[in-house]
Amino acid sequence: VCGIYFRRKVSMDDGTLVGSLRPAQRHSAFSEESVQRARAMKPRPTDVFIATPPKTGTTWLQHALHCLRTACAATGASPPAPPFIHTVFSSRVDYDEWVREWMRTSPRTEGAAELAREKQAGSGAGVGEWEERAMSYDDLYQVSPWDQLAWDLGIDINEEQPCNPRLFKSHLPLSHLNPGAKYVVTIRDPAATIVSWYNFLRGKDVPPLRKYWAEGGGGVSAFAFDKPFVVDGMRFGATLWQYYREYAACLADPNVFVLIYEDMLSDFESQLRQLASFLELSPSDEVIRRVGAMSTKQFMTKPEHASKFDESWSYKRMTEIGRIADASSFAIPTSRVTVTAHKDKLDKRATEHLAQLWDSELGTAYADYSGFCDAVRAEHRKRKEIWDKP
Repeated sequence: VCGIYFRRKVSMDDGTLVGSLRPAQRHSAFSEESVQRARAMKPRPTDVFIATPPKTGTTWLQHALHCLRTACAATGASPPAPPFIHTVFSSRVDYDEWVREWMRTSPRTEGAAELAREKQAGSGAGVGEWEERAMSYDDLYQVSPWDQLAWDLGIDINEEQPCNPRLFKSHLPLSHLNPGAKYVVTIRDPAATIVSWYNFLRGKDVPPLRKYWAEGGGGVSAFAFDKPFVVDGMRFGATLWQYYREYAACLADPNVFVLIYEDMLSDFESQLRQLASFLELSPSDEVIRRVGAMSTKQFMTKPEHASKFDESWSYKRMTEIGRIADASSFAIPTSRVTVTAHKDKLDKRATEHLAQLWDSELGTAYADYSGFCDAVRAEHRKRKEIWDKP
């Protein structure tokens, strides 16, 4: 599958390419059955795939969007998912139109009337209990399943989730994903991503990579040249730069929303508002503020929350069920949320190497990462104009 991907250059004029290179790449840890079930899943148009390269904010977004949908469901700020239908539509455009009309005319979720009464009484309540409900799980994968891992954890990927829209994690590139849903993807400075990826894998003590953190092994600067984990891919069917090339090709796709990791760091509430508009949710300013507070690294790494994000529950569960092909990469609990900045730095040679990789995949469209970010922000401004129209 990787060979097919590498031989095909994704054109910047391709437009929608979601699912164009299926079947998807299979991570060696997952069972073939789990991967096949994920491939066979037919998404609803309201489903959301948080489909990101590793170490670009995946867990952060899963958690934040779960809190956001929980709050919106509790406060009447989100319509229910459209029902399964038997009508045959002539095109995706017709189907999307039907869904929008259904959502526009459908009744809001339970709780809206109660919230209105509370506001009339001046209590300002109505969003208090959802915080506890949003955190009532042992592992994030229980409320936002990893598509290819779900069956190995005993989770039916087609079942209902605590509230809508349904959320799924994936590290597959867009071209390998199930078409027909919404897709939230992220970009992050390549050097920072590689440093974070190195530290995450070091925390997992991945055997083939031990040579880099051994004395004299060269550390992260040597790791930047590693073929299986950097140059030829990140274990999920694409290199970091190939992920970005696909995102560039889909930048104007109305069902794809590209987020900039650095903008999430600098003004997360603003990014949440854009995400809410993309997902057709209508949270109040208070909900945005409270979801933002619950999405800080300090909140997520509290002792009572930390295990929800370190895959310790997942490892126990997958070993009990016995379906997974290789559970070893989950054996060491490793937090997917880091509070302190990594101290590792890329040397000049490694930095130049990453720049060459950028040029080979994206250089004809964007001179560097900063230029790509400018294009993403320009697209955000266009969409905001549309979303802000009454």
